[in-house]
Amino acid sequence: DLKITDKNGNSFIMTVGGNLDLYWLPENHKENRVFEIDVNDKTAYNIFNQLFNAVIKNDYEYFFNYEMNIRKKLSYPPYYYICNITISSEKYELSRDTSIKVKKFLDDNLSDKYIILGPSISSILKLNNKYRFNIMIKYKSVDELFEILKKVDAFNIKDVNVDINLNI
Repeated sequence: DLKITDKNGNSFIMTVGGNLDLYWLPENHKENRVFEIDVNDKTAYNIFNQLFNAVIKNDYEYFFNYEMNIRKKLSYPPYYYICNITISSEKYELSRDTSIKVKKFLDDNLSDKYIILGPSISSILKLNNKYRFNIMIKYKSVDELFEILKKVDAFNIKDVNVDINLNI
């Protein structure tokens, strides 16, 4: 527990790690779970966070409108679809270098209507003895995307896995 004191001298207790399952969700899904949290323990979260305040007040309409506005600004669902490409290898350099090559290939072959982010280190860098990097593609329509993803999937680089997940 952390004790937090606001500018007026009011003290609150924030429980750290009280809901670790939020950590495992993709970035664009975390807020969806916030509204499902039990609001009986009003001191469990930072009271200055607008989303938590909406939960505590049971103001779903404000929560929904706030969240939709953020999602639109950040090009998240439902305004965009998301494709996540995970590149993994037992060798850090191989995983990193391959992710850079995949990003360059995407940049060279997809039009500007696709938002390509990354490569970035996965939230869990090493899993099952493999180093992981992510590339995210935000898009509104698939047009040329499927053909390009087929080519990425066919790279067949020795000792490298390329996993493609659409609409996460």
